[in-house]
Amino acid sequence: MDLREMGAVDATNHWYYQSKIIPFLSSLTRFAPNARTILDVGAGSGFFGISLSNSESITRVTCIDPNYLEERIQGKIEFVKHTAKTSADVYIFADVLEHVENDVELLKSYTDSAEPGSLVLISVPAFKSLWSRHDEFLGHFRRYKLDEISRVAEKSGLLVIERYYLFGIIFPFVWLLRRVRKNSDGQSDMKNASRLANWCLKVSLSFEHRLRINRLMGVSAYIAAIKQ
Repeated sequence: MDLREMGAVDATNHWYYQSKIIPFLSSLTRFAPNARTILDVGAGSGFFGISLSNSESITRVTCIDPNYLEERIQGKIEFVKHTAKTSADVYIFADVLEHVENDVELLKSYTDSAEPGSLVLISVPAFKSLWSRHDEFLGHFRRYKLDEISRVAEKSGLLVIERYYLFGIIFPFVWLLRRVRKNSDGQSDMKNASRLANWCLKVSLSFEHRLRINRLMGVSAYIAAIKQ
């Protein structure tokens, strides 16, 4: 979760985060079942790294974000502003690469030191047609299609082993909403939903993300890759 959205919603219950974590958990289970260390880059609240730390094999998760007010250790989770230790079994870049001008440079700065076979999990906002004040509020430089984020990974020395879109079910609604609100004041779109709406969205999107077959459209793009 982006630190600029902290407090807006409860990630442990909100439909967006509870369905978005599924691809990350699935990839960890299928591609790196014996992983011990995780590096969560641009971690914000640390939601993704913390969620994956529940795997029995994981012994250490390092959440990195230069915007942390302080560094701390919470069990096997370490929150740091910077680190010289960039080697890990699993790397998480959850909605990070869109925040920098040179996405390949950022990705390589961490994965160049990765051992061959290390797992790299990446999610990014998808489709330029969904660009809105929400992106400007969060400091985004771009949104991606699957081919585009795959090329970023390949230029960084990674082999893409799985890729698909997330939140395809709600894509038409989000597209229409952002056309209607095109000139609204810049702010995050992350809001709480009613209990019923939250449950319906969580169930339907969780089902979609478990299928791992959406190559058509979505609000986010997701890839799993390994270091060559």
